[in-house]
Formats: sequence, C-alpha cells, structure tokens
Amino acid sequence: MATPAIVKIGKRAKAIHKAHPKGTYQAALKKASSEYRAGKLGGVKKKKPAAKKKSAAKKRVSKSLRKRSRLGAASNGSDRFDSKRVNITVGSISSQEARLKKTLAEKIGWYEAALLSAKTAKGKRNMEKKIRALKVKYRRLD
Repeated sequence: MATPAIVKIGKRAKAIHKAHPKGTYQAALKKASSEYRAGKLGGVKKKKPAAKKKSAAKKRVSKSLRKRSRLGAASNGSDRFDSKRVNITVGSISSQEARLKKTLAEKIGWYEAALLSAKTAKGKRNMEKKIRALKVKYRRLD
C-alpha cells in the first residue's frame, strides 16, 4: 500500500525541524510540502538491475574431502550410505527383503571400514551410532 502524501510530508517536516530546531514547525512543513511537489519525496523507486552472475571458479577440494570420497562418501559432505532414496522394484516381497538385507549388510560393512579409519573419538561415536541403527534395521528383516 502506498504511503499517503500527508504522512510523507509530516515525516520530512519532522526531520527538517529536528535538523533546524530554531525554525518554526510551520516553516518546516512548508519546505517539506515544496519538496513533495518537486517530486523529491516518495515516488516509485526503480529497482537496481540484477547483477550478472560470474562464472563459478572451480572449488579446490580439501585433502580430507578427497579421502572421504575414496571411502565412498560423497564429496559434498553428504553420506551416500544413508541416502533417503526409495527404490521401488518389481518382484516378490521376499526377494525385495533379501535385496534390502544385502544392501544393509553392505552399508554396515562400509561403516565398519570407515570406523577403522576414523581419526577422532567423535567420528568413531558417530560411526558406531550409524552401525547400531543399521544393525537394528537388519535384524528386523529376519
């Protein structure tokens, strides 16, 4: 909603009166009104043109991220073992359960390998937590 002219003039008059307190408020109002009529107050502001996108320079990948990618984790820091994708396959339920058990066993193996190479105690705890969760899922399929 657009601000009414009287509000714009009043705000500008207050600012003028604050800057020149010895002058009268009526004089400040007259000056603000003349500024409004001259188009110095209000009006539609033009938007600045959008900045052109610069071509993205190649990011340098740190040594630790390169090591992680060799372990099987994605280079952007997300964990490819814990992907939330749902693969819908056609076949019997028992064959799907067997396939799921096989993938869970593979994930557990990857995490066990990552656990061996974990450098910090926090990293080891995180791996152990994920392994426990996967083992629970695996046992539920029996």
